[in-house]
Formats: sequence, C-alpha cells, structure tokens
Amino acid sequence: MRQILLKKQKELDELSKTPTGQQRQIRVNQVWESYKETIKEALHSDRGSSIYAQRKKLKLSLFSVR
Repeated sequence: MRQILLKKQKELDELSKTPTGQQRQIRVNQVWESYKETIKEALHSDRGSSIYAQRKKLKLSLFSVR
C-alpha cells in the first residue's frame, strides 16, 4: 500500500512541474473574483433573475434576411 502511495505521489510531483522543471504556480486575481461575486449576487436578486429570464423570450437572428 505504501509503495502505491509513493508511486502516486511521484506521478503528482511530475505533473506539478513545468516542462522546464519549475514548480507550477496558481495565481488568483482578487479584483476579478470580487467582480464575479458582485455579478452573481446581482443575477440572483429578484430583479436580476427576472431580467435574465427575459433572454429566453428574446429571439434574435444572427443573420437577418430581409
């Protein structure tokens, strides 16, 4: 069991490296995360939900033929 875990850990260590051998990094943009949270709250409000629901009723053609 321990050998399996060590093998799995070695595979994960290899996946966490870039092709040049450097450790991969995760960066989170706090401004963008804040913006997404604001939009999510707006869409889940009563007014936002009703506006968003209207998109289903709207039928626009990308290529209008006249």
